[in-house]
Parts: sequence; C-alpha cells; structure tokens
Amino acid sequence: MKLGRPPFEPTAEHRRTVEEMTMCGFPQDRIASVFGCTSRTLRKHFKRELETGADRLRAEVIGGLFTLAGKGNVAALKRLEELGRVTEAGRAPKVVAPDGKKVLDGKRAEAVAASPRFKSTGPPTLKAVS
Repeated sequence: MKLGRPPFEPTAEHRRTVEEMTMCGFPQDRIASVFGCTSRTLRKHFKRELETGADRLRAEVIGGLFTLAGKGNVAALKRLEELGRVTEAGRAPKVVAPDGKKVLDGKRAEAVAASPRFKSTGPPTLKAVS
C-alpha cells in the first residue's frame, strides 16, 4: 500500500493549457499552481511544452493570419506585414503609432505660441488719466 499523494498524470488538455499560459508569459510557479503541483513537477512532465509550446502556438496564430489574409482580411494583412519586419536580432521592431488628432493640435498650438507674433512683451502697464 502506497502512502501519500498519487503521481501526477498530465493530460492533453493539461499540455495545451501549459502551452497557452507559457505563450501568455505566466511564470512556471503560477502555471504549476493551476495544476496543484510544484514547479519541479511541472518541468518534469511538461518540458517540451515549456520549451517550445509558445513558439508552436505562435505558428498556429500566424497560420490563421495567413488564412484570413488570403480571404482579404485587411487587419490580418497589416499584422502579417508587421510580423514580417524582422531585424537582425530576430525581433520585429516596435511599431510606433502615429500621433492622434489631440496630440497634433497641441503641437500646433505650441508652435503658434512660440512664434514671434505672439511673444509676450511683459505685464501690461497702466497710464494715468488726467
């Protein structure tokens, strides 16, 4: 008769969950807590999922984007174009969003206020009236 906790038996659903959580950036101790096991047990049973699961899921996402892009989905085309800009370091460069209308209006207002036409000549002076 064995005493103690029964051995951990991973299922296909467990493996998929580990891949998904790894892709989303969860630390291993938090993933292990979902299954009620230790980080050591997690690494023992899910080594492959921890090492390559996130990349395999990203490949699925990219495949889905290509499918949507092939059907004319503009958002998928734009995302694939962004993902395609890979630098020598192996990372896509950060895409900087263009300034919005409020930011542009603020910049224009600052430029007008800084122009010589609107320079302050100092505080107003009062003249005595006789």
